[in-house]
Amino acid sequence: MVFSKYTETFFRIYEISGWNSLQRRWFARPKDLPTKKPSLTLAHFIHASQVRNLWRQTLRAIKKLDDQSLKAEMKTWARGEFESHKNEYDIETIKYHIATGRKQLEMMTEALHRSGR
Repeated sequence: MVFSKYTETFFRIYEISGWNSLQRRWFARPKDLPTKKPSLTLAHFIHASQVRNLWRQTLRAIKKLDDQSLKAEMKTWARGEFESHKNEYDIETIKYHIATGRKQLEMMTEALHRSGR
């Protein structure tokens, strides 16, 4: 018999809940099953490409810094910003974060040019 991930999940729930009826063990309640992620649209894939491009541009800008401690700090900050929004699904929010990230990158590179780095 081939077990799916839902069956395995159910058996774990069955062991935890202590159900004692053999007939009920094959029927998991919907709330006990893992939630399904929403499907991604074409817009999601396009914006994912833009986010990857922004990440690469950010790393290139950070790579130009001379100070190693500043490089590490900026890289940690950038990674934290990207990771804090990695599970975002709403297209408008994703667009906002991309635009904000581009503006922050532009301000960072402008400040580096002014400081002579």
